[in-house]
Amino acid sequence: MKKILIISPYYKEKHRWMVSTYKYAENLAKHAKIIVFTGRGKNTNPIIRKKNLKIFGFRDIFIPDPANYGIIPFMYLKLYRLIKQENPDHIIINKHMFHTALCSILLKFMGRKFILSTDTFPGYVWWSKSNFVNLIIFIYSRTIGNLALKLADKVIIFHEGLVKTSKKLKLDYRVIPNGINFEEIRSHKKVNLRKKRDELIIGYVGRLESVKNYQDLVDVAKRFGKNIKFVFIGDISGKEEYVEDNKSENIVFLGYKKNVISYMKDMDIFVLPSKSEGLSNALMEAMATKTACVVSNVGGNKILVNSDEVGRTFKAGNKKQLYTILNGLIKNKKQRNYLGKNAYSRIKSDFNWNKISKQILEELD
Repeated sequence: MKKILIISPYYKEKHRWMVSTYKYAENLAKHAKIIVFTGRGKNTNPIIRKKNLKIFGFRDIFIPDPANYGIIPFMYLKLYRLIKQENPDHIIINKHMFHTALCSILLKFMGRKFILSTDTFPGYVWWSKSNFVNLIIFIYSRTIGNLALKLADKVIIFHEGLVKTSKKLKLDYRVIPNGINFEEIRSHKKVNLRKKRDELIIGYVGRLESVKNYQDLVDVAKRFGKNIKFVFIGDISGKEEYVEDNKSENIVFLGYKKNVISYMKDMDIFVLPSKSEGLSNALMEAMATKTACVVSNVGGNKILVNSDEVGRTFKAGNKKQLYTILNGLIKNKKQRNYLGKNAYSRIKSDFNWNKISKQILEELD
């Protein structure tokens, strides 16, 4: 059985997670031995072992929102030792705009081939809400970020919306998306979010970060009555004051939940209002649970919700348009069910991990 090393800035913790990394790791572990080199917070175990999967977490220095950036001290030394210890057959660096992308230099120095995977190109098609962070992203993308991409033997991009930039950068790229494990979706039982039978549930799942524009959904929620409940799932650390000021009879912040799929199964509408987005795992999971989806028309959102038959899109930051779309769907259960059914069919046919795993493994050969 082949051994694959995945290098990622972080894995899966309460206050930050790299969904594409743990999906790569846990799904590819069905076909190969997986080693993960990643950053971790102080309350996370340094080594986690599962079947065919070992996660080596190294304490990092984490810069919170709007940067949301972790740095592993003495990263090269730690990675060098891990490679010598584990001797992987293949290496994947996940994301090129984090400090772990610098591992590309060490890998080339060691004569190791690697694939770099990414769901977006910050500084080209992805931007923060902070002008200062955007300046750093712009400079970084055209220096270190581009270097990491150029050093890679292949680049996996997660959706067709990144093809234009890949061609511009003259990359040797393949389009292979992240995906959904439908066995996992089926294993989750629905959590009842309704206190009253006639309540309608509109949900958001994701990090409570400025780039996600979740505040826009909070503002829109205030225009609806108490029977329209807006549920926000995501770690509230550092956002306690905002949460306290904005919670109400119809706005509920549930904090971090491990079993988000169980909550999604009881939502009538899922909303993702991001300013910028890669290929959202939360959106794919909502579609896989047959939930009607309303998303901003950015990044991978436009790829997943590719027509009005699959979901509804609105211009990022346009709260008036978001309100109008939600108001229409609230009044039309038949339309919600129709969108949910079509969303499920789209995810099932094109974003199934059984198919995606084979594509990734073929690229590694």
